Amino acid sequence: MGWPPRDTLGAMGLAVILVVGTEVLVRGPVSGLGKLPDYWDARAASRFEYYRLLVQEARTPTMLVVGDSTAARDLDVRLVARESGVDSGLNIGWPANFPMALECTTLPLLRLRPSPRFVVLSLSPKSLTDLPRIVEFEAGVLSSPICKEALGGATVSRNVALTRLRRSIPYLVDEAMRTGATKPPPMMGFMPLGPVKKGEGNVGTTSSSNGPLRLSGRRLAVISEIARVLKHNNSTLIVVIPPTSDNSATVTAVTAVRTAYRSAMDAMQSAGTLRLVDGMSPESPGGLSFYDWDHLDAAGAAEFSLWLGRKLRPMVGAGPRVLNGQPGERERSMR
Repeated sequence: MGWPPRDTLGAMGLAVILVVGTEVLVRGPVSGLGKLPDYWDARAASRFEYYRLLVQEARTPTMLVVGDSTAARDLDVRLVARESGVDSGLNIGWPANFPMALECTTLPLLRLRPSPRFVVLSLSPKSLTDLPRIVEFEAGVLSSPICKEALGGATVSRNVALTRLRRSIPYLVDEAMRTGATKPPPMMGFMPLGPVKKGEGNVGTTSSSNGPLRLSGRRLAVISEIARVLKHNNSTLIVVIPPTSDNSATVTAVTAVRTAYRSAMDAMQSAGTLRLVDGMSPESPGGLSFYDWDHLDAAGAAEFSLWLGRKLRPMVGAGPRVLNGQPGERERSMR
């Protein structure tokens, strides 16, 4: 087999030069974006990477809220921190950040030091099952490069700038996106919902084609690993089982799932690996206003957050902290 024609070799050489030249040209700007382009959503990227920045600068918040939309929508970390006596807090919960997604979005961040003193985890009980809609929503997060890399996938995109260029362009041309991770998210990450109730929420029914829902051992194992990592870092994991609307017919159908989740968390609490707060316990606030079956509206979230903060006082060893209406030193340093 002979050599290709000289013109073909020349064209191939020129192509190689162009590719290498472009790689050299974009490597600096793309690398400067860090992990921002690897997320599934720019807003998610900003909040997760802002937390990473705080840790790198040794400004880790005392309290960190993590989890799915029940964390993001139901827990105003500013109120929880204030009422519990904690001087700083940040919420990096995100919709569909269910346990299998938590494993790649949040667990790597929790391994970093210095760690928060307290990590508050809120997950919908249904997220601990393999409900088809849960798996579907979670897939949008798991398909992102940040998750593929964290779960041991191919890292060629991390090493070759050109493979990240398309995802990087919005950040390169938009300064607000590019610098989003250098500033705290609005409301310290709290994402309240409006006052309009819209049925059963966004995770569909509570049964599957395979019969009644059951807790997934693999999903529970993620919580166990989070607890292990935090204990190793001398941090306390506080699991909050979120409240659900008792006006929905769905509540009866998921009672078994919630009960099983509560039992599993009770066992872990008895083993000393976490602390548990059940948002549906008799002592939790009644009459909360809901947006849908498993999300509070803004008013309900405020009321529940105030109650949770007071509930956490004995766990964090402090009382309500008010400094002339001003945030504490650590919170000021996060702004």
